[in-house]
Order: sequence, then C-alpha cells, then structure tokens
Amino acid sequence: MSDQIYIQNLRLSAIVGPDAWHRRNKPQPLILSARLHINTSAAGSSDDIRETVSYGEICKVVTSLIEREKAVHCIEQLGRKITALAEEQKWGGEKFEVEATLPKGLLRAGGGIGFRCCVVRNLDGQGTNSQWEDGKEDSWLIKDLTLACVIGVNPHERVEKQAVVVNLYFLSCTFDENELDHSQTHWQELVKRNCEVIESSAFETLEALAERIARTSCAEFPVLTITVAVQKPSALHFVDGAGVQITRDRKNYGCAGNPRPQP
Repeated sequence: MSDQIYIQNLRLSAIVGPDAWHRRNKPQPLILSARLHINTSAAGSSDDIRETVSYGEICKVVTSLIEREKAVHCIEQLGRKITALAEEQKWGGEKFEVEATLPKGLLRAGGGIGFRCCVVRNLDGQGTNSQWEDGKEDSWLIKDLTLACVIGVNPHERVEKQAVVVNLYFLSCTFDENELDHSQTHWQELVKRNCEVIESSAFETLEALAERIARTSCAEFPVLTITVAVQKPSALHFVDGAGVQITRDRKNYGCAGNPRPQP
C-alpha cells in the first residue's frame, strides 16, 4: 500500500542548535515536512474524516511540539522528537517520515541544512501487536551550496572562476546523546573545509570536482556514504544547469570502520 498523508513545508521559528554564525540560543527559521504511510481506503470509501488521520491533526501536534520545546541541540534531535509523535498519538500506518530543514543554517548554502529520519511499524510474529521503531534511514542534506572555482576544458573557462552549485546527501555515523550538541557543528565545518579545498583548486571536469568533495567529506568527517551533485549554471546558454552526480562511501578512499565524531 502506497497511500500517504502529508504536510509539506510547515514554516516555524525555533531555537535549534547553533545558527549560521555559530551562535546558540538564537531563534531561526525552521521548515518541516512529515509524511505518514497509511491505508486510506476506509476514508476513501466512506468520505468520513473519522476513518483516517487528518493532515490538520499532524500539523497541529507537530506545531505544538515545537512550541513546547525551549531549545534542542540540533535538527537531528528535533527530527527524532517529531517521529516519536507517531507512537504518542497512536497513529496507524506503516511508516512516518520527517524532514527538518534550517534554510538559514549555513552561510554558503542557499537551501540550508536538513535532516531526514523515520520510524516504521514492527509487527509481532502473529501480525497483531505492533510498535514504532527507528527506521534506520537517517540522512543529512546540504542544499544549494555555492562555490567559485576554475572549472572546464574550454579556453575561456580557464580565465576566471565560475559559480558551481553543490548539493550533498549523506549518511553519518550515529551520534550518542552526549554528542548531539556537536553534530550540526560537524556539518558547518564540513562545508567550510570543502569551500577551502574547492575554491583554491582548478578542475577540468565536474567529475573530478565531485570526487574531491566526496573524498574530503569521507576522509575528514564522520560521513559513511555521500552523494554529491555538482552543477554549472553557466555551462550552456539554453539550459538552467549541467551537472554530475556521484555516490561514494568511506571504503572508496581506504577509510576503515565507523568514524567517531570529534567535538
């Protein structure tokens, strides 16, 4: 069953970890999306709101949670608190997904930083009793990071730097409760480091540029797997952008084991 009930881009204000200037206890914009995978056939047949979980209810309880929380360490902790609502509210369904984004959370990233997580329903052996459990699908997103570097094989592209837009989607090691206070800071540092590496370099291909970002991220930060999408907005006159996307993990660079984050 692929039925879903969702809210898309709920905009709120919250104190969530450090802001883009590394200041704590500062309210910042927060964008939330939530998606409940649930069979809607009963409501579809009866046209009765009592036979489903209202998207209005999802929006209300999520908003109430944000208003109750004085401050949280990071959007990872916030995301987990929101997914816990599926159990607290006794919602039906098979899966509850949440994406939390701080659109102003990174100075160089126009789309900010986001975190995705979910819980799934685990049935017992008889398929009757069930409980919500961690879906083990946590991931981080860095959206529309803008860099400037020499990139391209054409003579005119070797003359000066041009803009490159980078999107990162990655899985990190699991942070312990006492490490959550630093998790957002790791990704601020990851962005800073990649900006330094890329903007001081020159490339002929986007493939090499993407590879450098993947290598830097996996080798120097607690990143397990990363997808790097790199786009040149100025490459071709009549397209919005031309790009390359790659996926790599730590083993591609000889990095062994599950990295532990360093505060």
